Amino acid sequence: MSDKENEVLVNKNEIYKENEISVSEDEPYFRNILGSEFEDYNSDLPLISTLIEIKEGTKFISMPIAIHFIEQHARPKNFAIFKYKNETFPDGTSRKRVLKCDLGGRYKEKLLRPALGKKKNKGSKKQGCIWQINITRKFNSPIVTITTFNNEHNYIPAAQIPNYFGIMAAKICQNYLGPEG
Repeated sequence: MSDKENEVLVNKNEIYKENEISVSEDEPYFRNILGSEFEDYNSDLPLISTLIEIKEGTKFISMPIAIHFIEQHARPKNFAIFKYKNETFPDGTSRKRVLKCDLGGRYKEKLLRPALGKKKNKGSKKQGCIWQINITRKFNSPIVTITTFNNEHNYIPAAQIPNYFGIMAAKICQNYLGPEG
């Protein structure tokens, strides 16, 4: 290993030690943190086709990579997220991000102007969903950690609707035709 590579490895090991991330001799340091393979990536981050398991305490190499992984986590589950809140350090870098389900928020019933004496209700897609994730970063560290993760929805996500109706249809057919049918 060259002096420059060794210096980079030492600097990264110091960051990981500060963040209480275990670095063993047999396992390279970057396997402990999600997204480390994208650390020096300059263009748009690629889509992630494998399922990503995210839980409280998961660490990422940077804030943009953490947001990308969380968006990719939501994608196969057929819900979208929006960036709800952003707190910054005095130097302008992100300190904390709050991401929520796009169906979160209060349902507001809106009435359109009456056309020819008829009132027409215009709905809102908001369902009051409680899915939320908070990610934070310490001041002099690029490492981002999931501090709060509420992984529940108060509605049936679109991916589960066909499965739900398929199960219900099978139960109805079984009740109607009998167990042999």
